Amino acid sequence: MLRIRRYLFAAAACLFVAGITSLALANHRRAAATAGVPDNEDSRLIQETIYRSFELQHQAVLTMDTSAFSTVFVNDPRGGPLLPTQIQHMQEVTGELAKTDFGYLDFQVEFFTVRPAPEEAELALDSDGGVAVLRPTPPGVNVLRSAPPELRFISIVIEGDRAVATLDTGSSLREMVLVRLDGKWFIAGSKVIRAWP
Repeated sequence: MLRIRRYLFAAAACLFVAGITSLALANHRRAAATAGVPDNEDSRLIQETIYRSFELQHQAVLTMDTSAFSTVFVNDPRGGPLLPTQIQHMQEVTGELAKTDFGYLDFQVEFFTVRPAPEEAELALDSDGGVAVLRPTPPGVNVLRSAPPELRFISIVIEGDRAVATLDTGSSLREMVLVRLDGKWFIAGSKVIRAWP
């Protein structure tokens, strides 16, 4: 009974955090044009895609549903290859040890897919920020955290159907590669340039 009460409390905390994060993201959606961020339609669409990707990742932490990821992420070689550690992870989970050309959409879906742990997992409060997270009891299983509440775009460089956006997520400086397919922008790659302590 105590476990059920803790679960319900944590679930309520998750919904509260989701609401706060959604409001914070909505308030920062309309980034003002700066020297590095152009004020044009493509720039606005790119920003919307990136904001939406963080919202979907946050929802996936809460619901374990990645079905909408294909609306913002794509497997496209223009995004560049995954990092060696990401490729190794994909090889291990798919069993395709010789394959190296996994796409960014595949990696995002895999990363946010929560598999049952060998022992029972329970919801707990993250001691770093009081945020409800899925915290499996066995060691070595990732703890998924909520999306950053604020994004600051530093630059967006658009060259034809490919763009590179540099942004501060609050915890890191990140570079995202987007590609345009049928008039819509998708994230095809991402890397952390610098993590904040």
